Amino acid sequence: MDSEVAGFLTFCRVERRLAELTCTDYERDVQACLRFLSERTNCAAPSRGCTGSGESVRTPARFPVVAKRKRKPPRVVPTTAPVVGPPIDLDSAASVLASIARSTEFYTDDPPLFEAQQLMYDAFEAEGRRRVELARRALSLSPDCADAYLLLAEDATADAEEARALLEQGVAAGERALGPRIFAEGAGYFWGLVETRPYMRARAALAALLWKLGRREEALEHARELLRLNPNDNQGIRYQQAKWLL
Repeated sequence: MDSEVAGFLTFCRVERRLAELTCTDYERDVQACLRFLSERTNCAAPSRGCTGSGESVRTPARFPVVAKRKRKPPRVVPTTAPVVGPPIDLDSAASVLASIARSTEFYTDDPPLFEAQQLMYDAFEAEGRRRVELARRALSLSPDCADAYLLLAEDATADAEEARALLEQGVAAGERALGPRIFAEGAGYFWGLVETRPYMRARAALAALLWKLGRREEALEHARELLRLNPNDNQGIRYQQAKWLL
């Protein structure tokens, strides 16, 4: 169990870093999952004096009863109730866990891609040359690892056209890995399917690079398609698109 939790934490940390400005909802859901899993034994069901997060809260003291004949104003007894976070959204927690379970099933069907993706999580956490080395190792395991092409485009070349070619390979790799069924059935909540994120990252990076290269219609078409697949726009594509068009 400890190894599974450690792997889950690494996954969460990397995913948050890769989209730290646009995944606040995901961050909230992950925290809800972790609180739920760690505290369910401490507080099985919310009850009086329990917030559902495992923390107890002292009920603020009432005003003391004062006889009317004294006609003194009521005295407020100060309290120091602990700061309590928002209650756990069990629906959100279940959604995140279901998404991770689906991703596990996806990678189970392709062990080389699973190993390559694990290497890429290590690569995103690494520094210097090791990042590129791990990305190349990932591609040697699976040519369908979109994140590997993304990192190589960012770290292994200073030539914009070479980077573009790598990103196009990354998008194609993501399409191969996912298959047409996910594109048909997952459109509308694509980012919620964890296995789609390497593809989404590569395509967003390709759109941004194409815009810099002056290939603006192509860039806008990629942006529109990303928004069609994921209207919730966890990547902030609409803001980038608005900047382009202003």
